[in-house]
Order: sequence, then C-alpha cells, then structure tokens
Amino acid sequence: QTVKDNLTGLEWSRCLAGMERAKNKCINEAQSMTHEAASSLCSEKNGFRLPNIRELESLINYCDHTPAVFVSVFGDTKQGNVWSSTKSSADESVIWQVSFDYGMIKAMPANQKAHVRCVK
Repeated sequence: QTVKDNLTGLEWSRCLAGMERAKNKCINEAQSMTHEAASSLCSEKNGFRLPNIRELESLINYCDHTPAVFVSVFGDTKQGNVWSSTKSSADESVIWQVSFDYGMIKAMPANQKAHVRCVK
C-alpha cells in the first residue's frame, strides 16, 4: 500500500520492505539489507526507486522521536536507518541514510544493512 505526499507529489510505500499493511498497521518484520540489495528491491517494483536523501528527509517529523516519522501516515515504522540513493561526494562507497530514531541524517558504508522505503 502507498501514500501520496501532496506537497512533493511523491508516492511512498507505507511500510518498510518486508512489512505489509493490515488493519491500518504495518505488520511482520522489516528487512535490513545492503544498499545494492535495497536499490534492486525498489527497482523491481513498478516505477519505484530508492529516494534521494532530501526526499527521505522530508519524512522526518522533528516534533517526535522513536520513531521520528509521521506515525499517523506510516504507522508502525521501525526505528533504525533507512537507505537513500545519495552517495557521499567524498567516498562513493558511503551512502546517506536517515535514522528515524531521532531524525538524524548520517552516512554509512554501502555494505552495511539498513531498512528500505521505496518511492515513485
């Protein structure tokens, strides 16, 4: 299931990869994967992709934490890091992520694992 952001026009997956929507909640366990696997997963969905860091940052709810996301829209979002498509300008093996624990943006090596939220 998806939700459209009327400000940006982007359509987001409501649940993290591995979870599914049931009774207005995201259930099951969110998958963690490398950046390459995350990018492949999103591209397998019709028209979806990994968001860039600015798009992903637009989901942060700075008025809340654990998780720092609009729970009324994205429900039971798991805490932790979510991949973007944006590579570090200093090192292309490092990718920018959003940590939805407290709404922090940070860069991590592409071979580490993080959660995935696709967009189109």
